[in-house]
Amino acid sequence: MNPPATRSRRFPASVLALLLVLAVSSPPARAAVDFSRATMGRTTYPAGSWVLDTSQHFTMDRTRDPSRDTVQSEVELEHGQTERFSWSVGLQTLESRRDQVQLGRGIAGFRYLAVTAPLQIAPVAEYRPSLRRRADEWDLGFEALKNFERFSLIVQGMVESGKEPGAGRRHTGSLLAGPLYRFGLNGIAGLQWLYESDCRHYLAAEVGGAVSKNIFLGVAPRFGLSERSAAFQLGIKLHIYFGDF
Repeated sequence: MNPPATRSRRFPASVLALLLVLAVSSPPARAAVDFSRATMGRTTYPAGSWVLDTSQHFTMDRTRDPSRDTVQSEVELEHGQTERFSWSVGLQTLESRRDQVQLGRGIAGFRYLAVTAPLQIAPVAEYRPSLRRRADEWDLGFEALKNFERFSLIVQGMVESGKEPGAGRRHTGSLLAGPLYRFGLNGIAGLQWLYESDCRHYLAAEVGGAVSKNIFLGVAPRFGLSERSAAFQLGIKLHIYFGDF
């Protein structure tokens, strides 16, 4: 799958380097593969498309202590304004126990395809205002994607910034990298290494794809590899897509 047929623009190497340094040195933001875009071999959705993205994230912090297990849900509406520019709005619950789910934040974000060759690079920004009188949060980062026939290589770096009342501003970051493989007509599977601030390392996997013209399903397990990592995380994703594919 090829990137959109638009004129390539050079992305300042200093900006990319800064995002990488922040992602791996600041202590977790939310680097994760968007499997429907990855199935298409893209970093942005096609112009004129609409996507309803619903996600459930389960965390098992320690296998022998279920009282620390948490769940977090998100729902976002994303629109491909042009071939290069996409924006999104949505809602997010607080990360909490399954019997204490509460609406936590709004979501407003965008991504812009700055480079199309020899690989796609899209800077990403997301603002999440608190609905609970807590600190608002910003995510800044990038996604880079290189396609090779049925294989792709993906790299993401994300930095999250927030400031609670009466406290200093905090920064957290994450870096994800690994291969993806598209199989069959519209399936995708991948295996990535994920680093989060505070020395948290994960082996992350993605399996999913289009089950019909408008429905994408995906499962994303993560296995903790370090002492500070959660033992196991699981993301379940449903995308309802309207547009060219």
